[in-house]
Amino acid sequence: MLFPLLLAMFLSRPSQAADGPTLDTAAVLQQFPLNKGASWTYVGEAEWTIPDTHKVRAGRVRNVMEVLQFIPGEGGFAAVVRGFPMDLAWYEPGKGNSISVIIC
Repeated sequence: MLFPLLLAMFLSRPSQAADGPTLDTAAVLQQFPLNKGASWTYVGEAEWTIPDTHKVRAGRVRNVMEVLQFIPGEGGFAAVVRGFPMDLAWYEPGKGNSISVIIC
């Protein structure tokens, strides 16, 4: 698969451009912990359209984002998560959360 190769190439790049800022991984992770098993819960209101209709429904939703894997690298890091908040943009009752990758 191409994705693991691209991820490995990205994570092995230098953490600083010749004239650019550095990535302070520790500071990022202190503000947004991405250790395996960490989770965040969003509870709020959502609206969705019933498939193949123009009917709109609304209700309370609960979305949990969970870190499945943390991948440290020399020039940054990546985290594999389930339930990234963008899942709510395509919310449908009963639809499971997708897998996403956060790369920093």
